[in-house]
Amino acid sequence: MKRLTNIFWIFIPILLGILFIILDITYVCPFNYYFHIPCPGCGMTRAFKLILQGNILESLRYNLLAIPLFIFIILSMIFLVVDIIKNQTKYLAYIERISQKYGVWIILAVLVVWMCNIIINGERL
Repeated sequence: MKRLTNIFWIFIPILLGILFIILDITYVCPFNYYFHIPCPGCGMTRAFKLILQGNILESLRYNLLAIPLFIFIILSMIFLVVDIIKNQTKYLAYIERISQKYGVWIILAVLVVWMCNIIINGERL
C-alpha cells in the first residue's frame, strides 16, 4: 500500500503539470504577487512549453533548471512505470538515496538558480 501511495504522490503533480502545459492554464504566482520577486519555479511552465516546442536554448531564459528538471521528470515517469510493471520499488529507493546523499547540493543549486532568476528575470515576470 505504501508503494501505491508513493507512486500516487509522484504521478499526480506530474500529471497536473502536463495539464497546465497542454491546456495553457495561466495563473498568478502567489510568491511573486506578494513579494514582487520571482519564486524558484517562476518561468518553469513557459520553459517546459518551449522545450516541448523544440526551443531548448530559449527555455533557459525563463528558468535555468527547466532542462534538468524536464529530463528528470521524463526519466522518472519511465522508471516508475517499469517499477510498477515489475512490482518493485527500486527506483523510489534510488531517488531516496540520491536525495539523502546530494540533497544539500540540490538545494544549493536551486538557490543559486533562484538568485540568477531574480537578477535576470525580476523585471520581466
